[in-house]
Amino acid sequence: MSAKEQYNRMITEIEKEAGRKDLSANDLATQIARDSGLGPRDLTAVMRYLTGDTLLEYIKSRKLMAAYRYLIEDPKPKILSAVEISGLDNQSSFTKRFSREFGIPPK
Repeated sequence: MSAKEQYNRMITEIEKEAGRKDLSANDLATQIARDSGLGPRDLTAVMRYLTGDTLLEYIKSRKLMAAYRYLIEDPKPKILSAVEISGLDNQSSFTKRFSREFGIPPK
């Protein structure tokens, strides 16, 4: 498998799993590292080169995006569900990060 194919597979896996409430960013990073066959340090270097973020930073931003999608797509979204999807510790942290990232409060 080429490096490009491997990268695309990792990104697809991250996108697929980012919205899971039961999978933390750390657990997903561990899963991606294991599936890629790269060590954590090598994988972090590759991701930083390709995306500008470490693997964990990238996953956290994708989990926040999954929470955003949940809020705009669900007819009756619940803020606590969005907080769980994001993987952040509490509603206050979620609101601050969400507002900083998207320029609007999560309502």
